[in-house]
Amino acid sequence: MRHFLFLILSCFLVLLLFGGPASAEGKPVVVHFVVLPENLPDGSSAESAFKTFQAEMIMLAGGFSELGPSQGGSLHPGGVVPKDNRAYLVSAKKDICDDIKIVVQRIFKIKKVFILSWQGNMVR
Repeated sequence: MRHFLFLILSCFLVLLLFGGPASAEGKPVVVHFVVLPENLPDGSSAESAFKTFQAEMIMLAGGFSELGPSQGGSLHPGGVVPKDNRAYLVSAKKDICDDIKIVVQRIFKIKKVFILSWQGNMVR
């Protein structure tokens, strides 16, 4: 439960840091927070899938930021099922949630994909 709360608090912090109104100095972007499973559905490591995902995000959006390992959980009929995950931020000039979802489903062989997106402001 602590890990789930940590993930929620981390998301909130990211929203506070990157989700503010656009200024004259920056460029408006859409920030995508993507949570990916550490293991593929067959139980094997997703390490090679992460490398492919990173390459796809470079081609799709020009880059990514890996936030690193995270833990979460989801409610199932038998209770909460904990999961080890890895979180990424991907910013783009427009909302690319649908594109990211297709990439993740193809690479990680999963149906449900967790992506949060919000308007942000990139300042360099």
